[in-house]
Amino acid sequence: MRFKLLSAGLLCGVATYVNAQVTELSDLQFFAGAGSDTAGLVIDFLDGSGSVAWGVLFDGSIDGEGLLEAVANDYPGFSVSITTGFLNDVVYGTQQGLGGQPDYWGTWSGNPTSWTSNLGIGADVPAGTWFGCSYMDFDPAIEPSAPVTAAPPVASLMERSDLQLSVYPVPVIENLNIKGDERISLEVYNGAGQVIINREEAIDHRVPTSSWPSGAYLIVAQSESGNRTVRRVIK
Repeated sequence: MRFKLLSAGLLCGVATYVNAQVTELSDLQFFAGAGSDTAGLVIDFLDGSGSVAWGVLFDGSIDGEGLLEAVANDYPGFSVSITTGFLNDVVYGTQQGLGGQPDYWGTWSGNPTSWTSNLGIGADVPAGTWFGCSYMDFDPAIEPSAPVTAAPPVASLMERSDLQLSVYPVPVIENLNIKGDERISLEVYNGAGQVIINREEAIDHRVPTSSWPSGAYLIVAQSESGNRTVRRVIK
């Protein structure tokens, strides 16, 4: 997973949602999966609330089903039900589109400004393109509307502790010491959501902080085995 943090509110564990519509993959704030290739997923329940977009990272090739499953695996509150290559249900927070109750999911290829109906979730999604899903009665078929980006689920992320991590001293003044029970890579975000530190894997990290402005910072650590955790520190 890759996250872009949006505001100091996120550092406090409060989810912030972005209202600006997105047309480029680089505009997205949440990326599921892993890899060097990128595609976008758009979901529109056609209930008047608008559509939402996620990014997916992958290597090689992926289809619509792969995008849906990647986001469902990595984004809390999003789930799908797929049976023999057919998208039955999508649930996102309090929204739900259940197959036949009363409508069905249509699928689309292209990008947020130009959609073409495709043959379903088995359709290939080339790197750099988008896959859309809209919940409708097909009378007529309605393509997804221009989406907003799904915000990073930081509140849920901060509750995770898959990786044992020592972070001290807190509050920090001159140097922040970060130690894992295995080799870890680090990203440190400031209150504006900018990555200010990006370090490769090591057991111990000593991060100079004397030049940091006072405020809250988010430490995102991931081990070489894939375990990860997030810590909030104050300067």
